[in-house]
Amino acid sequence: MDVMESLINKADYLIEQSHEALVQGGCGAIQGQPLFRKLAAIYAEEAIKTPRLKSISLTHKLLEKLVKRENLNCLVVNLYRGNEGYSLAIKISSGLETETVRLSYEEDMFLTYIDNEKLPPMLLDLLDESNIDIFQSGCVIAEVRDYRRTLDSSYETRYLLLQPTSQSVAADIASMTRDHDWTTEERLHLEAEIVKQTAPPLNLSPSPMVAIINNKLHQRKYKFSTVPIKRAARRFSQIAQNRQKAFEESAAPKCLRLHNFLSSKKDKRPNIKSLTKPLIPMSLDDGPELSVPDIIDVPKVARIYERPNYTTDNSLVFIEELVLETERGQGRIYHTKLTISQRKTDEVYFGELYVDRDYQEGKQNGSTCKFQLGTQQQVCRYIQQFKEIFTEDWRKSVKITHRVAGQAAYSTFMQGSRDKKDVELLRQSSGQQPGQQQIQIQQQSQQGQQQSQQQQQSQQPIQQ
Repeated sequence: MDVMESLINKADYLIEQSHEALVQGGCGAIQGQPLFRKLAAIYAEEAIKTPRLKSISLTHKLLEKLVKRENLNCLVVNLYRGNEGYSLAIKISSGLETETVRLSYEEDMFLTYIDNEKLPPMLLDLLDESNIDIFQSGCVIAEVRDYRRTLDSSYETRYLLLQPTSQSVAADIASMTRDHDWTTEERLHLEAEIVKQTAPPLNLSPSPMVAIINNKLHQRKYKFSTVPIKRAARRFSQIAQNRQKAFEESAAPKCLRLHNFLSSKKDKRPNIKSLTKPLIPMSLDDGPELSVPDIIDVPKVARIYERPNYTTDNSLVFIEELVLETERGQGRIYHTKLTISQRKTDEVYFGELYVDRDYQEGKQNGSTCKFQLGTQQQVCRYIQQFKEIFTEDWRKSVKITHRVAGQAAYSTFMQGSRDKKDVELLRQSSGQQPGQQQIQIQQQSQQGQQQSQQQQQSQQPIQQ
């Protein structure tokens, strides 16, 4: 354990010494490709300007300063918002840019290479056809323009260094040897030279110090590129947002159509601000004291209803009849007759409907149907709806003939109207409950019987 701690401390010391040597020596402290020597020189200049703090890692934007200083050609990647996708362009030293067609974010293989700072193999043919010197020591400088984080046409810029991989080297060799007859030995020799010129210097020391330093530098560079962080960021990527939007706009399955309909109706409701009602002050004083009556004359206050006489007669008793007539043009009359009856045994109401679309007096050419209505409230509701349907919500003129059992029939004529106020008045005037007159007659007869019984009871003690 002590040996490993000493190796880790020594690795930190070597990293610190390499930084000081890089600041003091500049580009002379690095041996290798010219691009990395230039970046080392810019880093040494910026490190002298600002003091270094161990707890703070400064970003000097070396690639951006190198591109602006030497006016280098670079690859431009434009990231647009929404479903607009992304596009590629080549920026030359004169400032001209040639943009390609836009690609959707679902084609993310190219973006994966850019995110890993690797040179995409499928990009080599495009760069060869452009005939532009864009390679710097076998690498390509990419400028990523992100339009997704701004509201206007501005963008955020970030520079990346795309380094070659084994796939890009193999694709480059295949492209170079495509038009000529190359032998196998010549291809291997060409591949060796390309790898020798593009690969960084190797440290073949068997000391574990090399692995420790490499792990520390890799951890510093990819501190926020771990697998859990990438997985969490992928949930909020543009591809995930487009997929979620397409899922929300797609048609719901049959089992969820009612739920989506109710949700949409709920979202469309206007936001009505709640009005604060004035508070009514409550009085804590007790109310007036009421005296309790000594004697309550219950028979005087209560009303006794007689039970209907028990009978086994299931015949129907006529209650009332309602006839509605209207003209259909060319002298034809639309005749409808509704008859309400009641059964004695259980006091259930029944209806009979007769409809004749070309009525002629003395002839019955229409159709008849019978049905059960039930209680008095159901009869009232049915006749009210029947009137509204027949008169088309009181917009059509109609003649109504009403006949109640034991009374003479009477007719009324209602002129149709399309005015809302007139329609409401017609609805109120025709809102008399069916059978109401018959019920009033029955109640009057019952009251008369009760009064006669009370008179007889009052006369009995006098006779005694």
